[in-house]
Amino acid sequence: MHTPVRRKISFTMSDDEVRKQKSFVLALEGIPGSGKSSAVDALVKHWSTNGCKVLVKEEKPDPFFLGLYLSNMPRYAFAFQIHMATERRVAMREAQDAIAASPYNTVVILDRSIAGDWAFEKHLRSVGWIDEVEHPAYRAISGVRVGESISVHYPPETTRVVHLSVTPETSLRRIKMRGNTSEIAAYTEAYMTSLIRAYESVLSQCGPVLRTFDWNADVEMEHDAESGKSVLPTSAIAPIIKSLYVH
Repeated sequence: MHTPVRRKISFTMSDDEVRKQKSFVLALEGIPGSGKSSAVDALVKHWSTNGCKVLVKEEKPDPFFLGLYLSNMPRYAFAFQIHMATERRVAMREAQDAIAASPYNTVVILDRSIAGDWAFEKHLRSVGWIDEVEHPAYRAISGVRVGESISVHYPPETTRVVHLSVTPETSLRRIKMRGNTSEIAAYTEAYMTSLIRAYESVLSQCGPVLRTFDWNADVEMEHDAESGKSVLPTSAIAPIIKSLYVH
């Protein structure tokens, strides 16, 4: 995660600034263990505190299907990616509908988006778990026609993409810390190295909406009395907020 800034930083907005804030969709991207969930919680707290309406589209794969995939990736890779692309396309359409209905003072956060799914699919093709002849079907399901870039899903006037970049070592260490035995058994350094390469390749198609942050440094969490949860300090997400021009 990002190294904290040691001085006090305030990103409060006046009532007038809140009313004038144009709504947008924020797609948060990163490999497993990158710290997306912690960043989402901190961003929700920030915008909610400043009077903005915040909606979160969480990554919600079917738990049984996810278990099958993690237990036998080569066998279930293509089916699982089709499942995720379908879910993600719906979430992204709903996100754009939400800000169209509320053009000011709303932020919709996507915990991973089509770009992240494309990165996983590209990685799985590179290791031979998805056949190249299956790619056109995957592309069609994800809503990107032949000859198109994934940028069709990221209109710059309404969308930002934030990539939390970590090394394979950081990713695997954090996965081990959260204690999911299926993840620990399934993910390796080689897997993460390949996935990172795929992520960088795919995200390069997003163009000017992309912001990338080195998210390797661990940060001491703070207790949030209102929610009872441990959250990242404001200083940790300050660079993200600045890059989105919503402070």
